[in-house]
Amino acid sequence: MKSWSLRFKVTALVVVLVAGSSLAVSVIHGWLAFRAVRDDVRVRAAAVTSDIAYGVTTIQELENRELLVAMVRNIMAARPTLRWLDIYAAGQGGLAVVASSREEPPPRPPDTVTQAVAEGRTITTADTTRGQEAWLAAAPIRLGGTTVGAVSLALSLEGASRLVAGLWQQFLLVLAAASLTIILGLALFTERGINRPIRALLDTMAAVERGDLSATPPVTRRDEMGRLASGLTSMLTRIRESHDENVRLLAQINRFNQDLQSRIAEATQELASRNEELRRASQVLFDLQRELGRSKRLATMGHLAATIAHEIGSPLNSIALHLQLLARSPNLAPPDRERLTTIDGQVRRLVQTVQEHLTASQRVTRRAEPTDLNALVRGITDLMAPVLAAKGIESRVVADCGLPRVLVDPPEIQQVILNLLTNAVDAMSAGGSLTVETARRADAAVLRVADSGPGIPGELQGRIFEPFFTTKPEGKGTGLGLAICRQIVERHQGSIQVANTPGGGATFEIALPLPSREVPA
Repeated sequence: MKSWSLRFKVTALVVVLVAGSSLAVSVIHGWLAFRAVRDDVRVRAAAVTSDIAYGVTTIQELENRELLVAMVRNIMAARPTLRWLDIYAAGQGGLAVVASSREEPPPRPPDTVTQAVAEGRTITTADTTRGQEAWLAAAPIRLGGTTVGAVSLALSLEGASRLVAGLWQQFLLVLAAASLTIILGLALFTERGINRPIRALLDTMAAVERGDLSATPPVTRRDEMGRLASGLTSMLTRIRESHDENVRLLAQINRFNQDLQSRIAEATQELASRNEELRRASQVLFDLQRELGRSKRLATMGHLAATIAHEIGSPLNSIALHLQLLARSPNLAPPDRERLTTIDGQVRRLVQTVQEHLTASQRVTRRAEPTDLNALVRGITDLMAPVLAAKGIESRVVADCGLPRVLVDPPEIQQVILNLLTNAVDAMSAGGSLTVETARRADAAVLRVADSGPGIPGELQGRIFEPFFTTKPEGKGTGLGLAICRQIVERHQGSIQVANTPGGGATFEIALPLPSREVPA
C-alpha cells in the first residue's frame, strides 16, 4: 500500500476542507440570497397590488372599462416582470373581470382573490404552475368601507433568479481565488516550516540506524521543530554515552558468563548424578513398598508372614538411618533435601506397617483416628509418581476440598490405596491414564480409582475379591491384594465395588462411613 507524505496529507486535507467549506458557504449564500430576493419580490408584488387597488377612487372609474384597460396596459408596460394583471368588479353575480392583460382571463376568480375580498386585506401566494416561479397577489378595492372589486396580478421571479445566479458566480470566483491563495500559502508554509525540518530529522534518524551515532539534526529554530531537534540531539548524546557504557559492561558480562557456564556445567553434572541416585532410591523404595504389601497380603498364612515382616523391618531401619544421614549433608540442595524427607517419611511408614503387622499376630486392637482422605491419596500418588512416569501413565487427582475427615486406621487405608494403584499400574503395561477421585455421597466418603486398562470381564467381577483369585499371569500375583482390601474396608464398616468404565478400563469405588458430626483434626 502506497504511503503518502505528511505534506501531501496536510495539503489534501486543506484542499478538501477549503473546497468543501467554500461549496457549503456558496450554496448557503446563494440559497439565502435567493430567499431574500424572493421575499423582496413578494413584498413588491403585494405593494404593487395594493397601489393599483388604492388607485381606484370612484365607482365610475371601476365601471369605465376603457379606462381600466388602458391603465392595465400602461402598468404592464411599466413593469416587465408582471406576467398578468386582472381587475375585478363586484356585481350581483359576484366578482367579474372588467379589465385583464390576458387574452383569456379565468372564468372565475382565483382563490387568492376570493380570500382577499373575504378578509379585506392583501393576499400573496407562490405560483409554480407553469414551471416558472412567480408571486400571486390580490388586494380588495374598497370605497366608503365597502368592497367593490379586487386587483390580482402575478409578479415573475425570473429576474430575481438571474440576479442571484450572477451574485453566486461572483461569490464562487471570490471563494476560488481565496481558496487557491490559502492552499498555496499553506503549501509554502508546510514545505518550509514542517516538511524540511522533518526530512532533516528523518535523515539524522536514518544515519543513526546505520550506526552513525555522531549524527545530529541541522535544525536551529526555536519553535516546536527546534525543540524536537534539540531533544533528539540530547537523546543521541545519552545513547552514545550508554552505548560506550554498554560495551564496557558487555565485556564484563561475557567474562562473568564464561565463569558462570563452567560452574553451571559442574553443578548440572553433580545434580544429574544426585537425581539419578534419588531416582534409583525412589524405585528401590517403591519396590520395597510393593514387596511389603505382598508380604502383608500373606498375613493370613500366620507366623511365616510375621517372620518375613520381621526380616524386612531390619533393612528398612537401616535405609531410614542412611536417608537421615544423607539428608544432613550440608551441600544438599533444598529440593533434594525435601525429596529425601519424603522418602524418609515413607520408610518410617513402612517400618510402622511392619511393626503393626508383627503386633497383628498378637491380636492387638488398632485405634481409628481422624484422617484427611485427600492427604492419604496425595501422599500415595506422589510416592508413585516416578513409577507412573516411567510406565508412561498420566495420573490425575480430583479431590473434594470440602470432604470431612473420616475415622479410620491411616496405615490400613494407605495399604488399600496402594494396592488399588498397584493393580492399575499392572493393568496398563503399555501406558495409559489413571484418575483418583474423592467425593462425598450422603453420609459416606467415596474414593474412586479408575484406569484405562483392558477392564475386568463381567463373569470375573464377582470373584476378584476372593482370596487367592487373580487375573494376572502366573508368578505375577498371589490373589490376596483385593481380598485384603475388602477385609480392611469391611473392618471400617465400608464397602468396595468394581465396574468397567464405559470408555475402557476398570473403576474401583470405596465408600467409608462419615461420623455423625465432623471430628476435629
